Amino acid sequence: MNAGPAVTAAKPPLPMRREDFVAGMLRTVRHPVTLLSTIAAGALLALLGPFGTYDRIEMPLRLVYWVLLCLFNGALAVGCLVVAARFIGDLESWQDLTVLVLVASLANAVPGGIVAAVANDVFLPGDPWQAAALVALGLRVALLTAVLSSAVITVAMLRPRPEPPSDAFDRRIPEPLAGELLALSSEDHYLRVHTTAGQGLILCSLATALEELSPSRGRRVHRSHWVAASAVRSAHRRDGQWRLELRSGEEIPVSRAHVAALQKALPLWYQAY
Repeated sequence: MNAGPAVTAAKPPLPMRREDFVAGMLRTVRHPVTLLSTIAAGALLALLGPFGTYDRIEMPLRLVYWVLLCLFNGALAVGCLVVAARFIGDLESWQDLTVLVLVASLANAVPGGIVAAVANDVFLPGDPWQAAALVALGLRVALLTAVLSSAVITVAMLRPRPEPPSDAFDRRIPEPLAGELLALSSEDHYLRVHTTAGQGLILCSLATALEELSPSRGRRVHRSHWVAASAVRSAHRRDGQWRLELRSGEEIPVSRAHVAALQKALPLWYQAY
């Protein structure tokens, strides 16, 4: 009986493709641990009362103040990380990751500073909106963003990841194509195997491959094509036909008979991977 994919500690995460980093951030920000950690950070700041809030705001309101700031700035921090990653590109080293955090933190100084200024206006009435004070507030927000961004990235990279599942079909994949299975395409009596190591033909039918692959690994999307759940980067419609873009950049057509089932499956795939 297949007990499911084993879970192991995360391997060294770098280098990392930009798309994988963005997907990891969006997946992590939806995780309950991230929400609880952000609230815990707000509670800790409420106890410490930095930036003069200890003396000027009573504890119940101070807790609300810092938790709300952490939640809003946490969301803004992830948004700035995602946008910055699209400009910076693939992360080849820890230096690239550090630059990404710095750029995202500085980018959040303006919107995060405005959020903090509004919060101050509500919880600390009477504080003037002066340029010098707003600049100082923006720098504090940038510092808070750097801390929150680093925490989110750490959670994403240290989170245990499932090992690639192994089925009977995997033994058919030749050594030069050894890698994560992305898709299968039927070509006459042969099967084109798409993996992260490349693609090639093997003597096998798609029907036989589907019998040997676990249903949870993916699904048939066309009479001649099967795709792995973890391989799909996006889905789009062009010239009246739906197509799946794989992480490798290749596109797989979706037949009309499989569109409805695929539309139900895609949200679950994105949450699982």
